Amino acid sequence: MSLIYTCQLCRANPLDYLTELQRHLQEVALNPRAWLPWNYRQTLGAASPTTAAVVAS
Repeated sequence: MSLIYTCQLCRANPLDYLTELQRHLQEVALNPRAWLPWNYRQTLGAASPTTAAVVAS
C-alpha cells in the first residue's frame, strides 16, 4: 500500500507504474533509481518513441 500511496503523492497512476515495472524488468534491475514513481515517465520517454507514445496517452 505504501508504494501505491507514493504513486498518488507523485501524481503517478499506480496501475500504470506497476505495469511498466513489469514490462521493463531487466532495465529496472540494472538501474532501479531511474524507475522510481516520480521519474519513471522520464525514463520511459528516453527509452523509445513507441513507449513514450503509450505513456502520453
